[in-house]
Amino acid sequence: MSIIPKNSLVVSCQALEHEPLHGSHHMAAMARAAAAGGAGGIRANSLPDVAAIKAAVSLPVIGLWKKDYEGFEMYITPTLEDALAVHQAGADIVALDATSRPRPDGRTLEETIRLLKEKGVRVMADISTFEEGIQAAAYGADYVSTTLSGYTPYTENTVLPNLDLVRRLAEELKGSVVAEGGISRPEEAAAALEAGADFVVVGGAITRPQSITARFAEGIRRPEKALMGPDSLYIGVDLGGTGMKGAVVDRLGQFRASASRPTPTALGREGILESMRELIGELIEQAGPVEAIGIASAGSIDREAGVILFATSNLPGWTGVRLADEIRGTFGLPVFIDNDVNAAAQGEGWLGAAAGHPNFAYLAMGTGVGGAIAWNGQVIPGVHGGAGEVGHIIVEPGGRVCNCGQKGCLEQYTSGTALTRDAAAAVPGWDSRKLLQALAEEDPRAVEVMEAFVFRLAVGLVNIQRVFDPELIILGGGVGETYDGWSSRLERAIEEAGCESVKVKPAATGNRAGILGAARYAMTKHAAIQASSAQTDSSSL
Repeated sequence: MSIIPKNSLVVSCQALEHEPLHGSHHMAAMARAAAAGGAGGIRANSLPDVAAIKAAVSLPVIGLWKKDYEGFEMYITPTLEDALAVHQAGADIVALDATSRPRPDGRTLEETIRLLKEKGVRVMADISTFEEGIQAAAYGADYVSTTLSGYTPYTENTVLPNLDLVRRLAEELKGSVVAEGGISRPEEAAAALEAGADFVVVGGAITRPQSITARFAEGIRRPEKALMGPDSLYIGVDLGGTGMKGAVVDRLGQFRASASRPTPTALGREGILESMRELIGELIEQAGPVEAIGIASAGSIDREAGVILFATSNLPGWTGVRLADEIRGTFGLPVFIDNDVNAAAQGEGWLGAAAGHPNFAYLAMGTGVGGAIAWNGQVIPGVHGGAGEVGHIIVEPGGRVCNCGQKGCLEQYTSGTALTRDAAAAVPGWDSRKLLQALAEEDPRAVEVMEAFVFRLAVGLVNIQRVFDPELIILGGGVGETYDGWSSRLERAIEEAGCESVKVKPAATGNRAGILGAARYAMTKHAAIQASSAQTDSSSL
């Protein structure tokens, strides 16, 4: 039975050596304040802090010991001896790193938990993935906590709080699941309990004044952020030549409703518009009122006017459509339009591989190669909406003729279309999928095709790096999804090109990127308009 009340709040009272409140007397006072506020337990780091807090409050204490061992990534109570020391300091529950990474003392997680249980120690397993949680529970951990989701190398792109992980663990384990990590608002804590957590742990949002102050200071500097309420919902629609898909998205990037349907290109402009209206109407019916609508469309876009300046024959009759006006006229909501690749880049920047990296380049490697450049967190549109069209930089002067009219464009060598064409030229009947299968078996014909592919791609990436100097270059689209199969070859080609500053990562949001980006664009544009209106109103008082 849990010694921490179900549906309660555990407050993490921790301050590291470089922080102003470091010291056991400060943490004991913080714990008393948390207890007075209604906390059901305390989480504390280090032997002195655990002992001081146990003496200060009567609440259950989850203890841990953050220690660095050279050559090992673990730092939360990494060894059996550390865990026993935390227990002896007075902790009611000992939290330890229960990820799949090597342990400094050479013991397995199973052995560590077994030995602790034999000594009567209650164990909280801090995990980062569903599989780690299930394994820790099977080994006998009393609690499984999502503490490390987003903080291991293999989960670093996770959107926090990871309520989906909480939900999956709760459904499988039927209890003893703890939600921790990225919970910064009461609404998020309540959502974690609703997802099935026994209790939630919140730290910095309560006990780190410097972080709280920074959040308020940022809200003052960028008031549009403060105007995005926790329950505000936005629609994101991603329109392509074969299908359209959309979702109702909350401010954390969670989908509240989703829908999709084929793009009725045979019906032309009016047919596409009608289908989009039906899609949006279905989403509103599922999720209720929304604040604004964002639409990502193929083609050249006038973002301010919400007009499709040019679209290829993939979307018949789409050139010249005043899309924002058309959709606004039906639903009476603010509508914001952007190019589909720009939107995908915004999705990756918000919740994907570029999250936390405001200066990055994005390549959508599919039928063609589209691109976008983000600087200071904003996608650069360019004077004519064409900034970031890196698919049309020249990597082979005088090479293959491109549909843009140039010769030797990157798109003609690194798109999915190009890769399939080159695969079929090497071996009749091969496509890109068969090429990658053969590559895994080191078939020399596949190796030759792929070496040519990565060489051209490396040339393009180095050019992008030299011109824009981004922190990261994100590879998305269908070809980007196969990155693991040829990443080592690309890394070697980049190294041979002599540009060590090129950092490449595969996209992380998959086919959600355009939807997330469209919703995010609507979210930020709408909030900025609200902020401007609020400032105008206040100036008139």
